[in-house]
Amino acid sequence: GYWQAAGRTIEVEKNKVEHLQQQISDLLTNIPQVIWSIDVVNNKPLYISPTVEEISPISMALPIPCLAWTIADDRPKVEAAWARAMVGETITIESRVQAPGNKLRWFKRTFHPFIGHEGSVIRIDGIMEEITAAKLAHTKLELMATTDELTGLANRALWHDRINQNIAIAKRETDKHVVLMLLDLNHFKYVNDTLGHTAGDVVLRQVSHRLEKELREGDTLARLGGDEFAILLPLVGEGKSTAIKVAQKIQASFKEPYFFNGNELYLGVAIGISVYPQHGDDADTLVRCADVAMYRSKRNNLPYQFYKTGMDEPYRNQIQLVSNIKRGLKQDEFELYYQPKIHLETGRISGLEALIRWHHPTQGCLAPADFIPIAEQMGLMKELTEWVVATALKQNMQWGRTGIHTPIAINVSARSFQDHRFVQSIKNALEISAASPESLELEITENTLMSNIDSAIGVIKSLSNLGVKVSIDDFGTGYSSLSYLKRLPIDELKIDQSFVKNMDKDKNDVAIVMSVIDLGHNLGFKVVAEGVERKKPMQMLRALGCDTAQGYHISHPMPTASVAGWMTGAGARANYI
Repeated sequence: GYWQAAGRTIEVEKNKVEHLQQQISDLLTNIPQVIWSIDVVNNKPLYISPTVEEISPISMALPIPCLAWTIADDRPKVEAAWARAMVGETITIESRVQAPGNKLRWFKRTFHPFIGHEGSVIRIDGIMEEITAAKLAHTKLELMATTDELTGLANRALWHDRINQNIAIAKRETDKHVVLMLLDLNHFKYVNDTLGHTAGDVVLRQVSHRLEKELREGDTLARLGGDEFAILLPLVGEGKSTAIKVAQKIQASFKEPYFFNGNELYLGVAIGISVYPQHGDDADTLVRCADVAMYRSKRNNLPYQFYKTGMDEPYRNQIQLVSNIKRGLKQDEFELYYQPKIHLETGRISGLEALIRWHHPTQGCLAPADFIPIAEQMGLMKELTEWVVATALKQNMQWGRTGIHTPIAINVSARSFQDHRFVQSIKNALEISAASPESLELEITENTLMSNIDSAIGVIKSLSNLGVKVSIDDFGTGYSSLSYLKRLPIDELKIDQSFVKNMDKDKNDVAIVMSVIDLGHNLGFKVVAEGVERKKPMQMLRALGCDTAQGYHISHPMPTASVAGWMTGAGARANYI
């Protein structure tokens, strides 16, 4: 009766408890973390999950689990954490464990104390979770953040950090100097251009190995990017004499060739030097001074150059100009002016050339010659060129909606043309503006093309495949080879204005202009004469069969707002026809 029913109920509940215990046991057995519970009063384990055997195959030392295989450097930290848990504090730490014959592993340990009725800790439960993969990933990221991937040297960030560290030490030790050296390779661009970037990478690694041999163990050699290296000589007694010795050793090392696929490659190096405290008391100042000295070394073909007071004055103006250009792009200080080109036989408009102007807030309207050379030198031409192309295409689309259809020519700098992203940037601009490729002409100077003719041919072919026309600007001022000229898929030659301006007064100019016109036509190119400032030269150009003319006699460059009126005005062009 009653007792039998009660017995069955107890048996059922017992089975449930046993089943639940088995489930919990299975769960604890299969989770990757090590879980344990220690009776700290009697110093005995209440529970330790089986996964502990992967870490400590031999019986665990108590009271602290896995302490025996915790590496010696980390044991004090683990023992200190256990002591804090023994007074009631829950604590998490990271430590390394390595059992005999096993690899080093990282674990995160948590100690969770339980306090008894008397107010003291009676039990500590814990969990150990392996974090080796995360630690290795973090270490790799730290290495990437401070190391140059190509050479394995320190990168700019690490070099800069070590400069600051050594300056701080030198400020406490008044007889110590800190030497910075910036190195820029000569002729490296030739290696890249002729043998390719793979060769360049191989040579850069050879350079780094050679430089390392010339330095002491405590010195820092860094690669800052491209072909620029940097050296930190920390805490030296005689700054100048030490720097000279190192610079001379480096220059001597560059007398030996570098090698790639059997080619002997000779490079040079320009070295700029600054010294703490003579040239500055912070990293930024010392780096800038070394940079200025390096450019002086390169420009004057000197083996090395120490910074001198006032040497950076011209560069300060350049830096300020760069800052102003960036601000001007953001604040719409730039504008495109347009100069018409006319077909000499009919007098009709054949196109417009876009010419950038800068409405500087304090210096007024600046022509390209006032800022383009610095922008090109300081690496800003990509931004300026993209702005010019986007603005010109957008304006052309606006004119097209009013019935005015004419191609716009844009000057392309050497730096922009040689940028491997250039063709893609043109393609992107055409897609964004929805403009026809035929509405865009790109003018490349003859000297830019000839600086790397094989690369230039590839770029022009890519542009031609897009449908963009290409013109050789300032033709006659460079040294074009006719064999290369016939390989270029160009559309137009532009005779340099130096031959056109006074051709009615100089027979030699006439002969050159006539030759270029004949050459261009024989190769299937249209010919444009720029610099037409008077009526007589224009009449001569028409008689010689030149296709198109451009210059002040036809029109000065004009702002956007004036173009439509000029192009549609019935009497606007009467003065040159």
